[in-house]
Amino acid sequence: MLNPYPPHTAEFIVDNTVVKIPTDDEALAALLRSSHSGDDHDLINAVKPSEAQHQQTDSDLRQRNKATSSAQTSTSDKPVSPGQLARLIKDSPFIDTQSPMTAFEVLKIITLLPWTLFRIMVATPCALLVWLSVALLVWGHPINTPLPKWRRNFLHYWLRFWTTLLVRLGLNFFTMKVTGKENIAEAYTVRPIIVFNHVSYLDGIILASVFAPTGIAKASVASMPFFGVATRALQFLFILRRGTTDEQNKHVFSGNPTEKIAERAVDSRYPLFIVAPEGTTKHRHCLLTFAKGAFSAGLPVMPVLLKYRSLRFNPGWGIVYTAWHFFRVCNQYVNHLEVEVLPIYRPSAEERQSPELYASNVRKLMGQALGAELSTHGIPQQQALKRNGIYVDWTGSKSGLWV
Repeated sequence: MLNPYPPHTAEFIVDNTVVKIPTDDEALAALLRSSHSGDDHDLINAVKPSEAQHQQTDSDLRQRNKATSSAQTSTSDKPVSPGQLARLIKDSPFIDTQSPMTAFEVLKIITLLPWTLFRIMVATPCALLVWLSVALLVWGHPINTPLPKWRRNFLHYWLRFWTTLLVRLGLNFFTMKVTGKENIAEAYTVRPIIVFNHVSYLDGIILASVFAPTGIAKASVASMPFFGVATRALQFLFILRRGTTDEQNKHVFSGNPTEKIAERAVDSRYPLFIVAPEGTTKHRHCLLTFAKGAFSAGLPVMPVLLKYRSLRFNPGWGIVYTAWHFFRVCNQYVNHLEVEVLPIYRPSAEERQSPELYASNVRKLMGQALGAELSTHGIPQQQALKRNGIYVDWTGSKSGLWV
């Protein structure tokens, strides 16, 4: 499937001046030469076009990756150079300017607002009921101790029922389709780790409606309204992600995450274990780099593909105004989603010895099934953009730097 969100030229405010970052390398190189210091010399050379337009040699690609990596993988709080930031911006799968507020979008909001408010009025008490019932169900139970079987079964079906209702009514996903259900049935016997492509803040509630799984989540999720109670009830492992602004709280797991994931995944007293190996979301139709945590134990994995479809609005969560983005999701005439469950992937002996190879092969398989590019970006690149003040305005049409 072709990427439905083609790249566009974006405007960036640098030193109170609007600067356009073109999408072609020759123009970007000229921009860097004219506006940046000699510190960016290597980066400028790396983005010079080859003689044959739109083609890259292996040497060009190595230079690009080296320049991009040096700019993006730093975990310090020191801002990157202007040239490095320009390169980050140009290639970023996180900056979303492909779903602007057009006249048609405004018309949709106006015409759908009464229906949206009605859905909110229905969904809110449902969400409160789920929150209260789940909170009572797990009240006083240690988070790292398996629930009694009757509680576990009740929680599984209770959460799946209500999250399905919220997805179809509250979020307007009227055409949600699940394929590969036979693989789900096998998973309860094999106990693979579920791995999925992380697209949106909606992924959690959608996956809960299909699997009601346990998993691993960033520390802040444990304290979120509704989602915090649900993830604690499903006995998620909460972690501090390296190189991020995650803050410690009482629910954070202390220990070796890899060992705990392997232990929890094969224990039938817990729900199926799910991991987003990308570690974060993005707006572009691509796969970010995979962390090796889900693959380190050498257990089978079951890839799950989330396929959001929209003609004029991208539900992918990049760098956007989140509340406004969510409001726009709820104000679409219809949202389309397919959840495709692929067959269980059993690693070879070589893959069990090399988590990096295992992760890479599964990523390629998922990328091919999705028709998605394999990006060189991941959490470090996302955090670098945030640290350096990149934002997208509320109209979704311009990006810039806070100055």
